[in-house]
Amino acid sequence: MADATSFVQTMLGFIRDAQQRLIDDFVDKKYLMEGLKFHVHHLSQSAELPQDTVSTLFILGQVHLFGGERGLDWDTLSEVIGKSRSTTRKYITELEEQGLAQRVSSRPLRIRLSEKGLALLFPEQ
Repeated sequence: MADATSFVQTMLGFIRDAQQRLIDDFVDKKYLMEGLKFHVHHLSQSAELPQDTVSTLFILGQVHLFGGERGLDWDTLSEVIGKSRSTTRKYITELEEQGLAQRVSSRPLRIRLSEKGLALLFPEQ
């Protein structure tokens, strides 16, 4: 019985530690998400980029925060922003021309934030 109690206590310790790491990660992500919203809001107030392009940049920022090293594919981006593929392609092209996004692959078309995009949206990192 004592062996089982020790085992259970060890396992509960592992679970507690894992939960704490998750909580810490969520707190960090929340802080970064608030910063992302702040920077996107300021971008949307300036006339540097069209509003829909800024919205697309915001989505790419979220993808970056939540593990999007592979980027986001064209179809998913179109679906998320609720626009046609051709309209989404215009936003992608604008972001690429500004140096804020880069292609990860061409088939399927996948994009992610470029170094310049990361510096713009996450200057504190």
